[in-house]
Amino acid sequence: MEGTTLSRFKADVYGHSYIDDLTTEEANASAQQMVEDMLKRYEIPYDHSDYKASELKKAQEAGLPEQLTKEETLKIISVRYALSTTSFRKYIPVTIATDVSENTVAAIQENKSLLEGVDVQEDSVRVYTDSIYFAPLLGYTGKISSDELADLRTENPDAGYSTTSIVGKSGLEKVMESTLQGKDGSEKESKAFSILCIRGNNRSVKKSIRFIAISIASLELSAIALPAISEQISLTLCSEIPFEI
Repeated sequence: MEGTTLSRFKADVYGHSYIDDLTTEEANASAQQMVEDMLKRYEIPYDHSDYKASELKKAQEAGLPEQLTKEETLKIISVRYALSTTSFRKYIPVTIATDVSENTVAAIQENKSLLEGVDVQEDSVRVYTDSIYFAPLLGYTGKISSDELADLRTENPDAGYSTTSIVGKSGLEKVMESTLQGKDGSEKESKAFSILCIRGNNRSVKKSIRFIAISIASLELSAIALPAISEQISLTLCSEIPFEI
């Protein structure tokens, strides 16, 4: 990550709408400095040294470790950062894990009363036929970035792009983005917050009626050529690497 993309990320980390709002210190912040700043901003402690007696008891009862590892700290920061990009709005879901095991699903469902706001949802998966041969051509999709969101909203303001949109990142997925992008579905809920009950629910699914057709060389030829080319590359690399016994 570099250039405008890095600057946009730093602006998001420090809560600025525009890159120009970054201070000199924020603009030049290292990765370590940003992590430390986010720990302070989100009030995430490294350990229990600053806990009061009551807070320490709650932490121990919840089974929290006495000190977070770097990996645990980064995971917590990642979740809090993802939530901050949606301004912590309850009606915009944030994905924190994908392809979880059945045991994880069961554990979450059994403890939903303790895990407020946490839920497991099924989702569709994009599958490419014979992707091993045509991946560079077809490309792939991913969550939209800040720069992509700004550009796509300018190019196609009626498409309804949002911070949670999935867009083409490379190959045909990116080149034909404006053609392949359908209209996002929606889910409307009317809640009476005083009594915490859902009065109504209106759902609509994502709609897309457009498609593209392309001509690709023989699959059989690609299936033969790819392994042969890969083997030749491997032999070439091995012959160039000196071995010592």
